Amino acid sequence: MDRLHGWRSRMLGLSESFTVLGALLVLCCVSGCTYTAAGTISPPVEPPPGSLFRPRIEYTVGDFGFSRGGTDLVRSTVDGSLLSSEILDAWNQRGYSVAAHFVEEAAFSGKAEYHLTLSGSQRNSASFFAELLNVLTVFVVPYTVRQEYDLTYVLDDMKCGKTYSANVKGADMTYLGLLVIPGLPFAQGGHRTTVQQMGDSLYEQFWRQGAFEWPCPAPTPVPLS
Repeated sequence: MDRLHGWRSRMLGLSESFTVLGALLVLCCVSGCTYTAAGTISPPVEPPPGSLFRPRIEYTVGDFGFSRGGTDLVRSTVDGSLLSSEILDAWNQRGYSVAAHFVEEAAFSGKAEYHLTLSGSQRNSASFFAELLNVLTVFVVPYTVRQEYDLTYVLDDMKCGKTYSANVKGADMTYLGLLVIPGLPFAQGGHRTTVQQMGDSLYEQFWRQGAFEWPCPAPTPVPLS
């Protein structure tokens, strides 16, 4: 009876171990078992507090391409809109704007003070052999994916009839695998930092060109010939 009880205990323990492993694998498949690390962008100069207009913004995606693993860029409105929504969420959190809404290309409603259009690219790259090793070890050995962003935004001021342009580049790393599960509560921290940095840089570029002033900025004097 003692042997039978011991055998049942060992089988129960083994079953629980497989259950835990199965749950981890499912979690890895669902969440990606990811952890992100931010790149670095020079910090922007903070605009004067309380001196700028906080507008409503409608944003859309123009010629934006997405690439993975060295493949050619493929136009992707979905990836572009997700990236823009993250940047504009960062603006809202900073207090730079009061609302932002996505619209299909060339479908602006005319109700927002500013229209924002994204073009550029996002390139994701990873080592094929690292991905293969990750699969062969049942997700235990992690691998990395590097995301590189090259973004150009055109900002149209609908009240003043002015157009501004800004460009920013950024990068971050995503680690995928079971070993990064302890970091899941902070998994997207690096990516959020990169998005915040890019958003700050874009806002500063627009601000330095005269955007977000209210009433409309005075016209630049034309020198006499």
